[in-house]
Amino acid sequence: MVAGEVRDGNFVHVRRPKDLVEAYLDLEMPKDGPVVRYAVVTRRQVTGAVARNIAARLHQSAVKAPYLLVAEHIHSDAAESLKTLGVQYVDGAGNIFLRSDDPFVHIYLQGKSSAKSRKDRAVRAFQPAGLKVIFTLLSVPGAWRLDYRTLAQYSEVSVGTVVNTLDDLKALEYCRVSGRKRMPNADRENELIDRWVENYLERLRPKLTVHRFRAKDRDWWHHFGPESYEQFSLWLGSESAASVLTKGFLVPGKITVYGEPDLNQLARRLRLQRDDDGDIELLDVFWNFKDAPIRQVYDGKRVCPPLLIYADLIGTGDARCLDAAGMIRGQFL
Repeated sequence: MVAGEVRDGNFVHVRRPKDLVEAYLDLEMPKDGPVVRYAVVTRRQVTGAVARNIAARLHQSAVKAPYLLVAEHIHSDAAESLKTLGVQYVDGAGNIFLRSDDPFVHIYLQGKSSAKSRKDRAVRAFQPAGLKVIFTLLSVPGAWRLDYRTLAQYSEVSVGTVVNTLDDLKALEYCRVSGRKRMPNADRENELIDRWVENYLERLRPKLTVHRFRAKDRDWWHHFGPESYEQFSLWLGSESAASVLTKGFLVPGKITVYGEPDLNQLARRLRLQRDDDGDIELLDVFWNFKDAPIRQVYDGKRVCPPLLIYADLIGTGDARCLDAAGMIRGQFL
C-alpha cells in the first residue's frame, strides 16, 4: 500500500512499496464474463524516462498479476514507450491502453493532448548538482558516513551543495541522522535509485558535453586494457559496459564512454573520425572516484559505476537493454 505524508497542509512525499504494487483493480467483463485483476502502480506525471524505468522494474517483478500504470498525466512519448514495452496504462487525460489475451481485451484510446499535470515542487537534491552528490552516495561504499569535504571532492561540487542535498534527503526521509551519524533509509533505497535514474536522464545527462565518433576498429574497447582506460581517462559505460557485467548477454549497438581524454591523442590511437551519427559517444565524466573505495575494473575493463550503466540502459528504451538493466540492478545495485 502506498503511503504519504502531509506537513503544515502541504503534501511532502510518497513512500512506495518495494514491489511497486499500491492496489489491485478488477476489470469485469460484461454478461458474467471473466475478471482481469490488475496490480496497480501509480505516478503523478510520467515522462519518457519514468516510463522506461517503470517498464524495466515491472519486467523483473515476481508479481503474477498484469500491471496497470495509473497516472495523472502520461506524456505522449512515454505513452508510446509504454505501449511498445507492453505496459498497460490509464491517465486523467483519457489516455488508455489495455491489452489481455485471456480473456481477450484490447483498448487503446488517446485522450486530450493538452491536459497537463501539476508540476512537482523543485527539490535541490534532484537538480544537476544535487544528483552528482546522490550518485556518490549510491555508488561509493560507506559514502553516507563521509564528511562534507570528501563528498564534495568525490562529487565535484561545492560543500554547500553537499549540505543542501543532504538536508533535502533528510527532509524527504531518504536518510536518517542520529547525533553525528548519518544513515541511509534502507526501506527507501530502491525509490531513491529510481528517482535518481529518472532525474539523471532528464536533467543531468542532457547537460553533459557529448562527442560522437566512428572508429575503424569497432571492437577497440575489447582490446583496451585497464592501463589504456586509465591513460586516456576513460570509463566504459552503457551497453558496452553492460556487455562486460552481464558476461556477453547484451551485444552493444553503440559504444559509450565517459571521460576527459586528450581528444587528439585518442583520435590517433583509435583512428577516430568525428561523425554525428557515429556509434561511439564520449560524455563528460561528472564524478571523481580516484581515491574512493570502489571497484572500477571488471574483466579487464574500467567501467562506470553500475548505477550509471543501469541509468543509460534505461535511457535507450530498448527491450533487450531493459532486460540487461534488470540483471545489473539485481546483481550490482
